[in-house]
Amino acid sequence: ALLQAWQAPATVTAVTIDAAQNRVAYSDNTTVSEVKTSGSTVAWTQHDRSLPFPILALHENWPQFPPTENTTWGQPFFFWPAPAPRWDYTNAAAEMIVNTSGFYPALDQERLQVTGLPAGNYQLKINGQIVGAFNATALGAGINLAEYRTPMLEQSYDVLRLVWKEVAWRFFAWRDIQLRLQDDKDSKVQRATEGLVAALEAQKNRDAEQQYAAAQPRVTQYELIPLSQP
Repeated sequence: ALLQAWQAPATVTAVTIDAAQNRVAYSDNTTVSEVKTSGSTVAWTQHDRSLPFPILALHENWPQFPPTENTTWGQPFFFWPAPAPRWDYTNAAAEMIVNTSGFYPALDQERLQVTGLPAGNYQLKINGQIVGAFNATALGAGINLAEYRTPMLEQSYDVLRLVWKEVAWRFFAWRDIQLRLQDDKDSKVQRATEGLVAALEAQKNRDAEQQYAAAQPRVTQYELIPLSQP
């Protein structure tokens, strides 16, 4: 709701490749180049201007509140680690909410359309990574890559991990340092508290620089390879 109120765009990228004419028919928020066809195989290069949206709980059972114990260290928990997607798992409740709310059409459209393909099934690879298999009809109508595991989505989860780290440090500084020690009358404690909070704030700023660097989209190589003929 906030993103829509801020008029966040729905389009991550939009690309239409005309395989029959070996050309880019349409592109939005990306630069497409080096379109090549060899038989029924189509390849091209993209340099996108934004990344798809990493959905926090879609590939993880994410708790509302951090655990009180770190089971790895066996000691009280002070820093809640970043979410790590399990790509072989989909949270059914999160998937239902995403689909019924219209989230993808409203805020996460990474549309790929390839027209002019001979009938049959095709394997889509991005940077050599298999994304999925689609028939010519589906590709001709267009698919939303944001719904699939791609190098771009993996990169966006890396950005989410860095953002989460920044938020966790700020939460720790506020909850476990400032709140606990704010009423202490000892001037040494107050100076130490200010120093710790300042150090964590500096760390937060360094983390922010890493986030912006990590969020820069990378050049990607696409390849559509025929799997079978009807």
